[in-house]
Amino acid sequence: MTKLRLAPVIIAVALGWTHASAASAGAAWKDLDKLGQSSAQIDVRRGGRDAQTDLYNLYQLIRLRAEDFARQYPTDPRRWDADVMRLRVIEQIESRDGKTVEWAAQLAGYAAVVSAPTAGREAKLSAQIGAINARLGQAGRDLPAAELVTLATEADGLLAKNRADTRLAALNLQLAIRLGQADPARSEAMLERVARSPEPELAKKAASLIHVVRSWREPLELKFKGLDGAPVDLAALRGKVVLLDFWATWCPPCRDEMPSVVAAYGRLRERGFEIIGISLDDDKGKLRDYLKAQGATWPQHFDGGGWQNSVAQRFGISSVPTMWLVDQQGRIVDLEARANLTKKVERLLGAK
Repeated sequence: MTKLRLAPVIIAVALGWTHASAASAGAAWKDLDKLGQSSAQIDVRRGGRDAQTDLYNLYQLIRLRAEDFARQYPTDPRRWDADVMRLRVIEQIESRDGKTVEWAAQLAGYAAVVSAPTAGREAKLSAQIGAINARLGQAGRDLPAAELVTLATEADGLLAKNRADTRLAALNLQLAIRLGQADPARSEAMLERVARSPEPELAKKAASLIHVVRSWREPLELKFKGLDGAPVDLAALRGKVVLLDFWATWCPPCRDEMPSVVAAYGRLRERGFEIIGISLDDDKGKLRDYLKAQGATWPQHFDGGGWQNSVAQRFGISSVPTMWLVDQQGRIVDLEARANLTKKVERLLGAK
């Protein structure tokens, strides 16, 4: 059961609601909108378990307040904005509860907003974005290439008309990555559009990922001096299957994965499997000790930059562990190699 713990900013907004609900729809909407925006103030990556709890409880609060607004002010056009807010947090709540999101109900909810005569432009746009995300969630990783192209076309069309919308830029970024192998030219064009976004972080990541997308059809270039001072050149490993492992010793999932990665390396190296680690650590001594204890003998890139590691920055890495597979021709063939790693490597080795 999730412990009820609310950050001060959430408490302040929540307490103000009792006065707003008895006043005007405008005041009630102002407080609901402020509550929705407060989610951006919770950094779960840096805040740990408490931040996760704060965010979960905030989503629950937003859901209740959005439902209250729609019920109390059914003829107010902003009730459709409240509906979109409610739908989006439901997806977050249910995924955190380990439940299967009822995607059909979500899609029906977004469709109702898009078709509502009194819904404003922003509510309709938000619903369109929500619907694309819901279709992605409903299909999971089994989305057919044709449907992926359809969704990418829709998202790119919306971004072309709403160039300053960071939500669409982020959605285009996600779709472009998934589209990279099926339609690299379209993927690259989408990333180039995001690279012109006014949001610096999104623009920077899109520019970085253009290198990745191009590596679906041409060899990836990567050259550096390893942790031990020896030169590492991906081009010298042509003819082998290579795992690029972006990771860190301070990352619990990375540590959980390490034994299976070591086992795969020991089992498949003689058949032509190699690994290049990209460490987002900032302590060389701790990294060396950990690698020795785990028996991880493959080369590592380390520059002490942590999240600002130069290779990770170049490729737009924003989470770890991230594992990519490079085929015998030096091209990226899988951006999510973590799942079923051994089987994927064996399949590529069998494709010589």
